[in-house]
Amino acid sequence: MTEISGGRFAVVEVTGIQPKSYRAFEDVNDELTESWSERKRAEAARERAQELVERVKAGERMEAIASADAAVSLYALPQLKRDTESLGLLQRSAVPQIFNAADGDVFVAAIADGVAVVQLLRSALPSDIDADGLADVKAQLESEWQNSSMQIFAETMRQSYGTAINDNLLRQVYGRDPLNNPLLQ
Repeated sequence: MTEISGGRFAVVEVTGIQPKSYRAFEDVNDELTESWSERKRAEAARERAQELVERVKAGERMEAIASADAAVSLYALPQLKRDTESLGLLQRSAVPQIFNAADGDVFVAAIADGVAVVQLLRSALPSDIDADGLADVKAQLESEWQNSSMQIFAETMRQSYGTAINDNLLRQVYGRDPLNNPLLQ
C-alpha cells in the first residue's frame, strides 16, 4: 500500500512471480515468418499508396488512375462525420487526419485491411454552430479521446506483455473515470 496524494492510498497485490522464459525458435518460426511477411506487405502497400498520392498531387485525376489500374478502387464517403457509423472502410485513427485536412489535400490513411489514398474534395461546417455548444462538444471529444487512448494503451499492454489490468480496482481507487481524475494528470 502506498499513499498517492490527498490522503488517498493505492493497493497493489502481487499474486505470483513468473520467471522470464522464451519459446523455442521452432515453436515460433511460422508466426515470425507470417509476421515478417505481413509487415513487408504493409510496407509495400504504403509505398504504393504514397506513389499514388504523388501522382494525384502532380495533377493526375484519381478517376483516371483507377480506370487504368485494376488494383485501384474508388470509394466516396459523402457527409463523413466523426461518428463510427459514417467511416465506411476508414479506421477511426484516420478521422483526425481527415478533419485536419484542407479541401483538395491528398494523403494516405489507414483502412481496415491496409491503407487508402484519401482526397478531401470539399469540407463544410454545420451552419448551426454556437459557442456554448462548440465548447460542450470539444469537452466531450477530449474526454472520448482520453478514454480511447487509455483503452488502446491498456489493450496494447495486454497483448504485448501479457499483462492484466484490473479495471474494477482502478475505478475503486481513482473513481468512476480514472482518466479524468485530476490526481492522475
